Amino acid sequence: MILLCLLLAAEQSDAIKGLKAQERSLLDTIDDLVDERRKLDKRLKTVQSELVSLASMVETQKERLALDAKAHEVAAREARVRARSLSRIMRGQGARFVLGAEGFADGLRRMQLLQRVLRRDWIVLTRAIEAMEDQRDRVAAMKSNEQYANDMSEVLARLKLDALDQTQQLSETLLTVRTQRAQEERTFYDLKEFEAILKREDEEEKIAASGPFGEMRGRLRWPVHGAVSRNFGTYQEARFGFEVARSGIRIKAAAGTPVMSVYQGTVRFADPVTGYGRVVIVQHSDNYFGVYGGLAEARVSKGQTVQESTVLGAVSGDEAVRGGAYFELRRKTTAEEPTGWLTP
Repeated sequence: MILLCLLLAAEQSDAIKGLKAQERSLLDTIDDLVDERRKLDKRLKTVQSELVSLASMVETQKERLALDAKAHEVAAREARVRARSLSRIMRGQGARFVLGAEGFADGLRRMQLLQRVLRRDWIVLTRAIEAMEDQRDRVAAMKSNEQYANDMSEVLARLKLDALDQTQQLSETLLTVRTQRAQEERTFYDLKEFEAILKREDEEEKIAASGPFGEMRGRLRWPVHGAVSRNFGTYQEARFGFEVARSGIRIKAAAGTPVMSVYQGTVRFADPVTGYGRVVIVQHSDNYFGVYGGLAEARVSKGQTVQESTVLGAVSGDEAVRGGAYFELRRKTTAEEPTGWLTP
């Protein structure tokens, strides 16, 4: 039995070592995930800061574009008005030229001047249109960048949630491993304690068997001569209808029959006990005690040294103790079958 406990303890020790290695591996994995999550948090903060800056820049650009668009619209409207005015002037000049109201050279100078003014307004209008188209392209690019930044923010948020889920799963696994490890350790220490108990009991058995009293097994005298009317063990109690554990034997004997000590020892108890009459307990060795009951009176006292065959008392005739002598042999607190110690 002790060897089996040692083997079980060794297996439990190996299991605990494996669980500790698994726990260290899980802790390393969790540390890596925590580092990765910190990097993701840092990257997410950077992207969010860039998003804030980009949003601010987009708003500023939108306001500037709105102002530029209004200015370009005003300039274009003025250029169109000027173009219509110049067109009317040119038509009027052409009409006057045809009618001869002005000289040819003066009309030509006016026409050239009008053409230069018209060309300048056309250049201004063209540049305004190009600037508006460029502004539209820049707005579209900024919106694209803003959408990309939002997409990146969502990806990083999902990665962060995945990292949190993995960390939680690993934490739960680590808790399970630690619970299993604690259970294995409890089992290991329980086995160690059981092993110690077995060793201690084995040592006590050896001490008890090797002492002078232990050598008397099967050779002790009977406390009183008579037939055994109630055996050691459990029996059915007719009065109550259930089994009762009996730690000793009942020996049938007539009232007044002397009850003697089966071996030398020291009296530790000599008082009445309900249902057993007067009871005398003799310590025969360090581990063994003899219990003698069913006595009418005790002829020894507590602390008295007795020898083998010393009369401890006489069988009581009181029906309350069911007649006969009662004998019980205990190894410390454990009752043993007494007839195996007595002479056949």
